[in-house]
Amino acid sequence: MNVRALLDEARAAAEAAGRFIASRRPGAVERKAAGGDSPASQVVTEVDRASEAMIVEALEPSRVSYGLGLLTEERPDDGSRLSAPAFWCIDPLDGTLAYVENEPGSSVCIALVARDGTPLLGVVHDITRGTTLHGARGCGVWVGDAPWSSPKRGVNLRLFGDRSHRDDARYDALAQRLRADGPLQVEFARAAATNAWAALEYAPGVYAKLPKPGRGGGSTWDFAATACIVQEAGGVATAFDGSPLRLNDPHTTFFSDTGVLFASSPEAAAAVQRASVGSSSFHAG
Repeated sequence: MNVRALLDEARAAAEAAGRFIASRRPGAVERKAAGGDSPASQVVTEVDRASEAMIVEALEPSRVSYGLGLLTEERPDDGSRLSAPAFWCIDPLDGTLAYVENEPGSSVCIALVARDGTPLLGVVHDITRGTTLHGARGCGVWVGDAPWSSPKRGVNLRLFGDRSHRDDARYDALAQRLRADGPLQVEFARAAATNAWAALEYAPGVYAKLPKPGRGGGSTWDFAATACIVQEAGGVATAFDGSPLRLNDPHTTFFSDTGVLFASSPEAAAAVQRASVGSSSFHAG
């Protein structure tokens, strides 16, 4: 399997879908029963579905050539991810709510994930900026056509969270604990993929989703692409407690029981781990 060639195909598909999305307005907004328990995970538009159809069609030749499975946000899980050697994992419009409200934060995400859950490649096309962050395991990371270069380290740790986290008192508690180690900036504005990207871009940065009861916590398609990119760039992409991300769990695609932690470096991740020690609320929801 030529992962580098597949990365180029995925990038082309993501950018084509991004251009399509940028040229459209959402139209009617629907709510899907299969989503999580937050508004952001429940909204869907005809643009989401059209973007997904474009991407699936573009990647179909590689699916046939390599016997790849498929997992997408807007189609039922057909289980092919559990038997194929690897599967395409597609979020055709991450941050639909931001797109509907005409705010920054939406992107197109495509990943290739091995059957054992290892992310092999990832592509995130930021629709607002028109920029693509992409990388493959063992091959490096690029922004557009330029190799990724680690940003100059700042002074303040930055904690990124989804907009829905603003009203969760546990994030306030986590921020207070982090401030005990030094200055902290907190931002709740972006969607999952652009949050993980921001954590990498504004080092030292972390993006945390705490475990919680119920459905949701993001899904495999929210994290697979950035997991590959962040890890390949030298950062950390794990469950909130530091255990490996379960990117091909046979029982669920949700991450509400484990949460996630993306960090620009092991040191930034360690700061969050230290801050969460001794509080079951950060781990049990």
